[in-house]
Amino acid sequence: MRHREVRREAYVRFLDQLLDAHRYMDQLWTEPLPSPAQPALRQLTEHVDRLWKATTIIDLEGPPDVSDAARAVAGLAAEEWDALKEYLEGSHGGEELHLSASGDWVQFGRRRAEVGDRLVARARNAVGGHLVAPE
Repeated sequence: MRHREVRREAYVRFLDQLLDAHRYMDQLWTEPLPSPAQPALRQLTEHVDRLWKATTIIDLEGPPDVSDAARAVAGLAAEEWDALKEYLEGSHGGEELHLSASGDWVQFGRRRAEVGDRLVARARNAVGGHLVAPE
């Protein structure tokens, strides 16, 4: 029972990190890009780094299918970091990526939902959240 609680806490911390990263990425996609871009790029990097660090706790707590799903989520965040980094470095400030790069924005949104749903389903199963409560 205690191990299930520890797992759940680890999963919740990871999902909190993920939501923070996604909020910041969404801000970069939907608001005019800043100039200079370096502070935004540093903050973006910090979000993705924190997410990767949180995967080590998921690796420790397991099970492997949840760990794999968390790594897929972090890997996608790293891919999105690459795309946003390229846009930020090529920006003069003021560009709105949801307009100029809408295809990438939509694609990342779709992929985020897919890998996120997979992670939540596996995590829920690992902590018994898929079970019906006794009456």
